[in-house]
Amino acid sequence: MAIKARMEQAQARIKETKAKVKDAGETAAIAAMLTKDEIDKKIADSKGELVAAQENVRIASERRKSKLSSELIKAQMTIAAAKQAITDKKEAVDKEKRIARIDDLISYSECCEAMAVQILLEADLAMLTAAAEAAEYIEKYGDDA
Repeated sequence: MAIKARMEQAQARIKETKAKVKDAGETAAIAAMLTKDEIDKKIADSKGELVAAQENVRIASERRKSKLSSELIKAQMTIAAAKQAITDKKEAVDKEKRIARIDDLISYSECCEAMAVQILLEADLAMLTAAAEAAEYIEKYGDDA
């Protein structure tokens, strides 16, 4: 920015500041002209307005706290319900898994039992076959080996 332009801006700011000072001086002169009673009345009115404003702030604060508290309680209840739902779902899944596992174990047990029966039948068959072979041997060779 050129020096000339900066100087013009500075002069404009100084001029503006002087106008503000002049306005402030005029305001001070007007205020000085007010009587003491008028000033006291304005102070009393301002104090009353301040007290009313403070009361309004207190009431608004209480309402806000109350609303915040109720919203917090609602949120806590929602969270508790969600946690319970999750727990119930986990228990249902766990219950279903356990039932499935029990069913699987029962099926396995039944298969084992069937295999045991089959093995016993095979053992009986093997024993009968051995007895038949032994009878043939004794018949053919005549002595007990």
